[in-house]
Parts: sequence; structure tokens; C-alpha cells
Amino acid sequence: MELSPTYKVLPGIKVREVIDNADSMLIKDPLSTRAWAFQERLVPQRILSFGVVQMSWHCNGSALMECGYEPQNWKRVDINRELYHSTLKPETHQLSRGKRVGNSKPPNIYAFWRRSVVPTYTRLELTKERDRLPALSAIANEIRRITQDEYLAGIWRQDLLTSLLWTSASKEAPKPGWLPSEYRAPSWSWASIESSSITFPKNVVRDKFNIILDANCQTTGVNPTGEVSHGFIRLLCRWLPATLKVDMVSKKIPKISPGMISADASVSPEPDETHKLFGFPTPCVYLWECFPDVPLKEDQNLNAEETPTNTIQRSDLKPGANRPAISGAVSCLLLTQVGQEAFFMIVGKSRTHSGAFERLGILKAVPEDRFWEDWYGQLKVSEFLVV
Repeated sequence: MELSPTYKVLPGIKVREVIDNADSMLIKDPLSTRAWAFQERLVPQRILSFGVVQMSWHCNGSALMECGYEPQNWKRVDINRELYHSTLKPETHQLSRGKRVGNSKPPNIYAFWRRSVVPTYTRLELTKERDRLPALSAIANEIRRITQDEYLAGIWRQDLLTSLLWTSASKEAPKPGWLPSEYRAPSWSWASIESSSITFPKNVVRDKFNIILDANCQTTGVNPTGEVSHGFIRLLCRWLPATLKVDMVSKKIPKISPGMISADASVSPEPDETHKLFGFPTPCVYLWECFPDVPLKEDQNLNAEETPTNTIQRSDLKPGANRPAISGAVSCLLLTQVGQEAFFMIVGKSRTHSGAFERLGILKAVPEDRFWEDWYGQLKVSEFLVV
């Protein structure tokens, strides 16, 4: 075959410097920090990566770099890939030992979503805030296909109660995130905030009190796992009114690159002692922890008698920004009981929907043993619309 005059191959041998395996492992691939690349690493059975220094090959059973060495920590790095394929594709997935693992039953899938997908994914960077849900839609659609479950802005209906207990915390200490510049999800979804420390309860919780009446999310397009325009949950639950006071907070503002949505891991945890709750039956409760989603602010709402009352709402401040002391009314909605722990969702009056509420955070209380049986039965029972 005759070559085209414009295409000529020069004879010779091309060589390159020998790649040092140890040094190359210290160079972080930029794609490993990007949220859009997360599902691209999980979904395929095999991956050929063109890294900063060299190419690498990954499959379910092995990994190899261009230099000829197996990456020293590939099994640790690819743990989410192994879990994805062993959980969602157990019929085709085999680990290097040749042993089939995994179980595609819904409880295992929901656990994989809460323990591995969301916490890892929310630590990654996005250029556009509104992509937080769409950049995860390939994984969500696969789970939706297997479970036939309804996807509610990053939460699954059949796993709704457990997923409502998410917190922005680090090592059991509050670590508030911050609000995106535009609406992205209802306040009860983890996707409504930016945070590098989204965590869920270790165990599945039961709807002991049968509190969930309805839940719904509307997407902006035809993709049921894409961007969300609005959503709500309707609860019929026991609750108590309280006053939340937050001391003045003065900290260094975290550095965030312009045009980059990145959860900064250097932000120190919010001091737990700055959040004080009044109105709780203190003779009955000897320990409680408050986990705010984002920095809070004080605002005024008109009650039924048209008199102004102070209420607490989410603010658009970044963690670490100087914040004045605030005090206002909140409602603590009893979601569930796990052992001797009671979990409440703290809500304040909605900024945009009259008569509705927005989530502010999670309250974990440990009542005295001798008070517990009768304590929650004495709480008020009301219907709440949380948006």
C-alpha cells in the first residue's frame, strides 16, 4: 500500500526515560479529584487511564502501570470499583482470588450508596455547582434499574428514613458545609449543601413511629436522576419547640479557588459548645449533640397573630466566616429511636414557602433510661411539610 504524500513515517526507534514507580505514585492524577470522573471510574469493567506520567490498566482482578509494576495501593484506591461491581454486578464480578462476592439485594445496594458512594463523591470537585446530581446519574440509574426504587435528589425512597439522618460531621464532631449559590435540592437532601464530610448512620433505622406520609421530587428534564427543580417530604411526627442559641463564631475563612466548588478538608470542626438548645426536657435528657448542616442565621417571621418572632434559618456564609451570636425558634421533629438514642431533625421556617419548613441539622439525644418510655409519648404530634 502506498502512503499518502502528506503522511510519512520516519524510520527509527523512539525511547523515553525509564519511569520510576515510586516517584510516579506520588503524582496525583487530576481526574482523581474530579466529581464527573467518579462514575467513569466505577461503571466500566475495564479502564485504560492516561495519567500525568504514564498509562495504567485497571480491571476487576488486577492493575498494571506502563512501567511494568502493579500499583502498590490499587486495591485500596479501587475499593469503590470493587464494591460497585460486586454489589451491582455480582453475576459477572470476580476478585483476583476467583471467589464470587457481593449481593445485589436492595439493603446491600442502599448501604453501598450511603457508606461508599456519597461520602467519597462529595469530597470531589465540581466546576459547576448544579452538576452535583447529574454527575452521579449513571450510578443512580443503574441502582434505579435494579431496585425499581424512586430516586429523591440523592436519596432512595425505600431507604428514606435512614438517609434523612445524614450529617455534615467529621469524627463525630459538627463540620458545617455551605450552601451552593443556586437551588440544587430540597433541604432534607445531602445534595442541598457542599460538604466534604457527609456521613450516615452505620445501621439501618426503622420507621418506628410511621412518620413519613409522602415524599416527592421534580426534575428539570426527562432524566429522573438529574437536576432537581423542587421537592418535599410530608411528616406526621412527634416534636417539641425549642430555642436554638449560637455563640459568636470567629474563624479564618477557608480558601476556595475561584470558579471551583471544592469541599475544603482543612476547615476545622465547628465547636459543639457554640450550639445551645433551650426548651428540651433537660431532667429527661443527659446528653445531646447538635449537627448543623451549614452556618445558621437569625431572621424574623410573622406568626398567626401577625407578630414578629425570631426564627433560625440556613445562611449563605462559608464555614469559618465571622458570625454574630444568634437566637431563634426552631422545631425538633422526632424521626426515630435507635437503642437509647433519639434522632431529631431540627427545622426552621422556610424562606421561600409559606407554612413550610427547611432542615437546619440533626439532633442526637440520649434520654435518661427511667424517662424514655413515657418521654416521647408526651410530645406534641403535628404534620410538617419540609422543603
